Amino acid sequence: MPSRLDGRAANALRPISLTTPYYPHAEGSCWFRQGKTEVLVAVSIEQGVPRFLRHSGRGWLTAEYSMLPRSGSQRSDRRATMEGGRTKEIARLIGRSLRTAFPLDAIGECSIRVDCDVISADGGTRTASITAASIALEPVLQRLAPKAPMPKVVAISVGVLNGEIVLDPDYAEDSQLAVDANFVFTEHGELIDVGFLVEAAPCPPALLGDMLAMAQSAIPALCAIQRNTL
Repeated sequence: MPSRLDGRAANALRPISLTTPYYPHAEGSCWFRQGKTEVLVAVSIEQGVPRFLRHSGRGWLTAEYSMLPRSGSQRSDRRATMEGGRTKEIARLIGRSLRTAFPLDAIGECSIRVDCDVISADGGTRTASITAASIALEPVLQRLAPKAPMPKVVAISVGVLNGEIVLDPDYAEDSQLAVDANFVFTEHGELIDVGFLVEAAPCPPALLGDMLAMAQSAIPALCAIQRNTL
C-alpha cells in the first residue's frame, strides 16, 4: 500500500481536539483542531429574519467564513479574503449544510449567525468548519428548541493521491491530489452535500462511489468526538 506523506493509513483521520464553549459571550462556540487546521466558531442569536421569512413563524440560519491573514503560509489581505468568491462559496456551503439539519420551524422568527474563522489552514478548512459548527450549535438548540431533534452534522474530505483513495488529506497531500471531494453527512449517514473536483484526467463514475464509502467510514469517529464533547 502506498504510504501517505505523514505516515497515516489511507483511512485514518488526523488527530482531532476541541474546546467548547470557547467564547464567553457567544450563545454557542467551539475551538476545533484537526491536524494543523484550526477553526474558531461563534454562534449568535439575533431577533428577526430576512424579509422573505417575515410573518412565516420560521427562523433562519446563515454562516460567514474567513481565513485570518496569517492562517496560511503567506499573509493574505483581510478584505480580499473576506470578499473573495471562494470565501462566499464556502460560507454558503456551511450555512446550507447546517440549515438542512437545524429545526428552523421550531425557533420562531429569529436568526442564527454562525461565524467560522480559520486561524491555521492546513487542508480541510471547510469541512472542519462544518463539523465544529454543529458542535457550537448544540447550546443554541437547547436554548431555542430543546425538544426539537437535530441530527449531528459532520463533514470530511477525501482525495486520490498517487492512485490511492485517502481520507482527510492535509495541505501537502491536497496540493498533489488527482481528485478531491468533500462530503457532508448527518450522523445517520444521510448525505447533505457533495463537492467533487477532478484535478487531472477524467475519471470513471465508480470512483465517486468508492470515495463516498471512504468518507462514510469516518462518520462514527467524527460523531463520537461530538457526543463525547457534549
